[in-house]
Amino acid sequence: MKKHFLIILVALLWCNVGVAEVYYCSEFGSTGFLPNHNGGYKTTNFNLQKFKAKIDFENKSYESKDSDFLISSSQGEGCIGSNWVMTCYNTIGDTIRLSKEDDGTVKFAQSYLYGWTGKYANQISVSYGTCEKF
Repeated sequence: MKKHFLIILVALLWCNVGVAEVYYCSEFGSTGFLPNHNGGYKTTNFNLQKFKAKIDFENKSYESKDSDFLISSSQGEGCIGSNWVMTCYNTIGDTIRLSKEDDGTVKFAQSYLYGWTGKYANQISVSYGTCEKF
């Protein structure tokens, strides 16, 4: 009887562990600033990106090897939020805000802010789009 109880307990605990789901994400718009090589910036629209991402709202995690947005928990970077919305950030000023919709899609907005304040001139941008389960 104890053996059956332990099997049931382990099965229930395993079912409650959050698992990152893989999503296919597409930008609908991306705009910002490019360095003009005279110490300033010029406005521009960027090419729209598509990328895969592992998103886990329950455990507050985000990972994508296909996008420029990188997170390293060992450097104090990560995600905060709830079971339906979270914001992820890194130490160079990049953020992504994710919102899980009732139909299962995820809306996102992301920004890359390193440009002006970094040692080298880099782009500054903001974009938005949606993600669907892959």
